[in-house]
Amino acid sequence: MTSQSLDVLKNDDPRLGYFYHPVALETEITDGWLKATLLDVDWLIVKTFDGSLVAYRDRCPHRSAPLSTGTVCDGIISCGYHGHRFDDSGRCIEIPAIQDQAHIPPTARLEVAYGVICRYGIIFLAPKEPNAPIIEISEATDSAFMAGYLVPKNVRQHCGYLADNFLDMAHFPFVHTQTFGDEATRLVDNYEIISKLGGFTARYAHQFANREDPGVALGERELIQRRELIYTYVAPFSLSLRISFLEADGVNMIGFFISPVRDGVSRLFCILWRNDMNGTQAEMDEAVAFEERVLQEDLLLHEQYKTDGFPLDLRFEVHTKADRITVALRNELRRRLSEDAM
Repeated sequence: MTSQSLDVLKNDDPRLGYFYHPVALETEITDGWLKATLLDVDWLIVKTFDGSLVAYRDRCPHRSAPLSTGTVCDGIISCGYHGHRFDDSGRCIEIPAIQDQAHIPPTARLEVAYGVICRYGIIFLAPKEPNAPIIEISEATDSAFMAGYLVPKNVRQHCGYLADNFLDMAHFPFVHTQTFGDEATRLVDNYEIISKLGGFTARYAHQFANREDPGVALGERELIQRRELIYTYVAPFSLSLRISFLEADGVNMIGFFISPVRDGVSRLFCILWRNDMNGTQAEMDEAVAFEERVLQEDLLLHEQYKTDGFPLDLRFEVHTKADRITVALRNELRRRLSEDAM
């Protein structure tokens, strides 16, 4: 049996077109538009006259020139090659080279994405009608929580492995030695996985080294503490982790959104929501910096991978009892992609 005979998911798999994907931060839209790459296709995201967002494939139907070389004004796109103008529905409304605009070909239309939604300060794009919702994170609208954004970054790794890493609990003492990993986290105890709309959740409690807790330095609490983890996964690559600190109190919610840019390249969006920051931006900045260090520990390993994609067939890799949550990821992805292969 060779790897070619197994179901291996690449970042440019067309089946991934049937989902919402994060493509940019809302703050990245300047001059009313921005360019983003998803599934190895370039898209032009435009803010229309009424403030809503529409995404068009970055290709003029006339001579395939990138629309992004042109201009956008009040939601009207003008191609930079021949000046063809398109309204927010994607219909061509003017061709400067012809006198009678009634003769505009009906095929002079832009390819429009199914939907664009802003959530959590992130722009999500669905090329085709999605079969899963955008992940729900209630902490994002809870006034008790402050939000902190990590800088989005491109990573040389497939989305599936980055999602796998986020869900994986067995790597903590080996990869995160400079942040929160500790020998006390070596054993992964039993946990329950519950199906939900678009994916699943898993709840797990374990011991860890709470180096962020100021009470440790003051001698008020031990370094090794307990915390409860609630993982949520929504297909294809949106995840959250709710961390409740059982001794130190407080909740840390991490949103992890992965975009398949092209084969072998993913873009990461990560947001923290915390209710233990005492309302100070300095504390949140410190928390974001700590999470950046945690993420860099993961990426230092993952950017050394040399793989052809993310294997969904369980025969390709070895799986143990500790890997039930990442096996659930593969099973859920395989099931949903099979639904969309029709």
